[in-house]
Amino acid sequence: MKQLYIILSLFFTFISQAQSVSEKIIVAADITSIQIDGNSMFKIEVESKPVDEISIQSRVEGENNAGYILVTEIKNETLYIAVKKQPSFKNANDKLSAHKVISIELFLVFPENKELSIVSDIASVDLKGIYKKAVVSLFNGNCNFHSFRGNAKINTIDGNVYLETNYAKITAHSKNGKIEKEKIVAGEHVISTKTINGNIRLTKSQ
Repeated sequence: MKQLYIILSLFFTFISQAQSVSEKIIVAADITSIQIDGNSMFKIEVESKPVDEISIQSRVEGENNAGYILVTEIKNETLYIAVKKQPSFKNANDKLSAHKVISIELFLVFPENKELSIVSDIASVDLKGIYKKAVVSLFNGNCNFHSFRGNAKINTIDGNVYLETNYAKITAHSKNGKIEKEKIVAGEHVISTKTINGNIRLTKSQ
């Protein structure tokens, strides 16, 4: 039993050392739009809800997780969000640090009817809720919109696009992939989705 306790203690110590979690709460009253620099992030999850605050959480996993920080800035009613490597961070073994794998995830909840912009090289995006406008540009990652309502512009290079919505005018184009479309009720919102190598699937939300 004592040996089991020691093993479990070592396991949870390793988990805490291998993951860094940062959280921020921001009053959303004067913020009309949010921009996420998702470069180097692995996953981005966003949801709009009937709330008054913006909740941000970043999780960095890997041996060098302490070298990354959650960065936020408010300028001209726009909230800028990124996870950056600290310039002052010095790894004990710089020659090996370049080969260390770092996984960065971002989780965001904010009020409905805001504008959102996401740009990322490798991240996959999961998005849900009501927005004034959402613009997502991805290179490798997939883009998934669940129960989405609002205007949107979605562009990917290699990633697939899944869009669940209704009451919108939708245009979809894939250069090398396939497109699957359910019949959507036309409405006031305008949604454009384009991909080069990915597939596009459009489904009707309730």
